[in-house]
Amino acid sequence: MRINIALPLPCSFKQELYKNIDPLKKLIHKDSPHCQWLDKEDWRVTLGFFSTLDNRNDVALVCAIVEQAVFGFGPITGVTGKFCVMPNDDNCYPNRHSIGLTFEQGGDRIEELSSLIAKKMNCLLPQKYTQFSNPFITLARKGWYKKRSLPVSKTAKLEPVSLKCGFSTVALYISDKQPSGNVYVVKKSARLI
Repeated sequence: MRINIALPLPCSFKQELYKNIDPLKKLIHKDSPHCQWLDKEDWRVTLGFFSTLDNRNDVALVCAIVEQAVFGFGPITGVTGKFCVMPNDDNCYPNRHSIGLTFEQGGDRIEELSSLIAKKMNCLLPQKYTQFSNPFITLARKGWYKKRSLPVSKTAKLEPVSLKCGFSTVALYISDKQPSGNVYVVKKSARLI
């Protein structure tokens, strides 16, 4: 099983974002019709992940670590920035590119929270956790079987509408590969208070 640690997006924010990504979809479809768009219900800001954890006790430990890491951190308010082809400097997926929405404001707080969680994870479960150094909202991915990169230059020219988003929880998403695709289930969430 795989565990993703992420900031869930409020439904109202997802609705607004959904209304504003048509120009991006049309632009990308011309050069990359193979691009896989995520369902808006799967949009979130992933802070990091465990690629495989088979021990149920490890899952319980991860839940406890997240609760400890976020205690007293406080809510985060973010304002979206620009569309980018990612990862731009992460080594998490060197052979896969995705289109993400970055944060113009609040990104530093998201990165701070991501680092705090990663530090605690690496102390208790060393070399199992992968942190995203530039958290963003993943909107689309290049198909695994495609070698061609997504059009970076075109995406960079598109100016998205800035949207405000409040984050009040961190959630653990458990995913298991199924024949129909990955299935994500929220295991637990911790409030940012």
